[in-house]
Amino acid sequence: MRDSNQELPGDFLHELYKWALESVGRVALDTRLGCLSNQGTEDSRRIINCINTFFWAVPELELRMPLWRFYATDAYKKYVAALDSFTQ
Repeated sequence: MRDSNQELPGDFLHELYKWALESVGRVALDTRLGCLSNQGTEDSRRIINCINTFFWAVPELELRMPLWRFYATDAYKKYVAALDSFTQ
């Protein structure tokens, strides 16, 4: 994981996300999702992106004025799209 200077790569957080998703899949579904391969799978990348969008949108929607209840804000649209993509 470390390079020749003993430094972690710039996308280390993404590697942690892949590990976390693979771990949850192994424990909860008793199956390997293939997230830890060098290329990963399209599904694993999509799920990680959905989770990142979800965690970005929740504070935007819940900690600010709830305008999304009256009309669909950009944060709300991204939130719903992430959840829809995650459940497909």
